[in-house]
Amino acid sequence: MFNTQFVLETKKYLFKLFLGVLIGLIGLASSSFIISEVQAASFKLDPEVVSTESGEEFDVNVFIDTGKVETDGADIVLKYNSEILEVLEIIPGEIYSDYPVREAFEGTVKITGLANSSGPFFSGNELFATVKFKAKFGGEETISIEFTNDSTTDSNIAIHGSGTDALTEIGESILYIGGEPPPSSLVSGSVVSRILLAIVYVIIIVVVGYFGYKWWLKRRQPEYFIPEQAPMDKPPSSR
Repeated sequence: MFNTQFVLETKKYLFKLFLGVLIGLIGLASSSFIISEVQAASFKLDPEVVSTESGEEFDVNVFIDTGKVETDGADIVLKYNSEILEVLEIIPGEIYSDYPVREAFEGTVKITGLANSSGPFFSGNELFATVKFKAKFGGEETISIEFTNDSTTDSNIAIHGSGTDALTEIGESILYIGGEPPPSSLVSGSVVSRILLAIVYVIIIVVVGYFGYKWWLKRRQPEYFIPEQAPMDKPPSSR
């Protein structure tokens, strides 16, 4: 059996190990959150879920979040099914002084907003534009934002003075034409991702704690002397 001192030391070690891993994970999550809050920029569509009927009109609002940096302008490229949907109008926002590109063709919407060379240079979270659609036929469709990292031909948010693309996150709208959306579609993708991230953190803590405990037990395993077996009526032979 292990003595009391060994058990106490083991518990202290496991507590320190758990505390260290927990602090490390909290620090990693906090730094990631701070970086994303300061640097990440996004385009989001509102509403995320649209329930409508064939022949009806509806609006999709495009919101821009610059991630607290000033911008020289932004471009967004939306993709939709032109056999199911028809674009009726593109209404620019008021955050940029000029919207030189506002066009829709063959399932693609392109909108460009530019700031004056003398400013102001938009920073914040505001409405970038509104697109009016008409549902021509029923079905389930998606309006998505075209975006690829390091590409200058799709959606971009240009940081003031450098032209660097700050866009890192995009959203989409799911359309249910001719029926109500299922309840499962109302769960936000960001909520699901946070739940999965929390599960990963818990798994890491459990795995590290388990292997740390096994290693500590092996390291502190006391060595016992097992004498040579001999008959009770005869002493062990000397060598």
